[in-house]
Amino acid sequence: LNLDYFEEAVDYMLNLPQVDKEHGVALCGLSKGGEIVLTMAAFLPSEKLSGVIIMNSVMNYFVQDVMYKGQKVLSGNEQ
Repeated sequence: LNLDYFEEAVDYMLNLPQVDKEHGVALCGLSKGGEIVLTMAAFLPSEKLSGVIIMNSVMNYFVQDVMYKGQKVLSGNEQ
């Protein structure tokens, strides 16, 4: 899982005229998406994000390694 891909989406949102760039964007994730948005909140620059909402999520169960800026930041559970 490459967090750079998701950071590009956040950057896209921040470049929209309707988005308040001072406060960043809020993330909402369900199930696996909840795990992804919490991981984004842990590693992306805090000025890009204003909050995180998760529902029905199991945490820390990535099957693949998590990469950010070309480096592994979390190890997956691949067998």
